[in-house]
Amino acid sequence: MKADGHGATSLEDFPHNPFGKSLAALDGKISERLDAVLEKDADNDGVSNLHEILTGRFPGKTNQQGTFAEPTLLDRKKKEFAEFQKRYPWKPFESVKRPEIPTVSKTDWARNEIDVFIAAEHEARGLNPRPEAAKEIWLRRVTVDLTGLVPTPEEIRAFQADESETAYETVVDRLLASPRYGERWGRHWMDVWRYSDWAGYRADLRESARHIWHWRDWIVETLNEGVGYDEMIRQMFAADELYPGDEEKLRATGYLARNFHRTRDKWMDDVVTHT
Repeated sequence: MKADGHGATSLEDFPHNPFGKSLAALDGKISERLDAVLEKDADNDGVSNLHEILTGRFPGKTNQQGTFAEPTLLDRKKKEFAEFQKRYPWKPFESVKRPEIPTVSKTDWARNEIDVFIAAEHEARGLNPRPEAAKEIWLRRVTVDLTGLVPTPEEIRAFQADESETAYETVVDRLLASPRYGERWGRHWMDVWRYSDWAGYRADLRESARHIWHWRDWIVETLNEGVGYDEMIRQMFAADELYPGDEEKLRATGYLARNFHRTRDKWMDDVVTHT
């Protein structure tokens, strides 16, 4: 059996029996090869490869003992296998295309193209838009949504006094630049990434890490800096390899430390599951 420098082997290296040879003779991904031979009978014993696999036998092995008269078991196994094949099928990402702007009869309230899509839904459902909110109400809504806080009296007065065409955009830009934005929205990512403070008993550390708050601060600060999601993922998995001398980025690997559990098997299992 041949192996490369990483210990990996190919199907062509060890076709041990007729089933293996039938796989090796095909081109394509292993899943495609399997699909092509499942209903065939590699060892000519009158039982399909799929039947043998599902009932715990080895397709291609002609000297197996036992009977294949298990219609109830086979039916159940086939149903389970069919359901398994439907789960989360990987498909190439579809190319992103800008949708056509819908045609609507009333768009006098629309400020941008997104509003036109909303107006189209209104018309389709027979709905009429609500009147535009007063400036103070709008300011409260957007401030709570982006920062979790209510606007201060000074912010309300400044917004009401701003009669420029970009008054609304100015408020949104100010809120997105606020440290409070990362604190408000970072908590949602902390839920997804399973942030939690450390847990233990006296000197015994049982879960997470005592200084895990460094990772929490990294989440908030990186979100505020507008770092891309893909780069955040790379840093959480491998900042020590990518940026070994950058202590700010090294905090990202708190993702791995957070999964620590004093039972190593659970630690490793949680890392894989959470990832």
